[in-house]
Amino acid sequence: MAHWDLIIETNVNHLARAQNLLAQTMAERNVGLAVVSEHYYRVPDRPDWIGDTGTVAVTKGTCSSAPSIRILERNHGFVSVSWGTLTVMGIYAPPSWPMSTFEKFLDKLRRYIAPIPSHSTLVLGDFNAKNTV
Repeated sequence: MAHWDLIIETNVNHLARAQNLLAQTMAERNVGLAVVSEHYYRVPDRPDWIGDTGTVAVTKGTCSSAPSIRILERNHGFVSVSWGTLTVMGIYAPPSWPMSTFEKFLDKLRRYIAPIPSHSTLVLGDFNAKNTV
């Protein structure tokens, strides 16, 4: 286990302070990668941040020996990156979506994920999952 292989997921609720705290936590704990839902304002224009159309992003930690991230796919509500030997997907499904929209979103994700070898895929996010029971 490398010292940079910690991965976290968080929702910063569009708050600059929360996103700054995330950056500090990543540096202090040598977090290699983070999935950030509801990031502050917009994704920074840097190679260590990759986002979708405005709801979720993946960011690489500051450890120089950690693998870089490379975008594979992005769409509304998700972003997929390669990070070393892993495919990492960041997901955000707003609680305002009706169940039918949420189910269509899950179907879209399923079709995207299906061809990726399961041993190399990590799906993280804020699904705001609904339960009708």
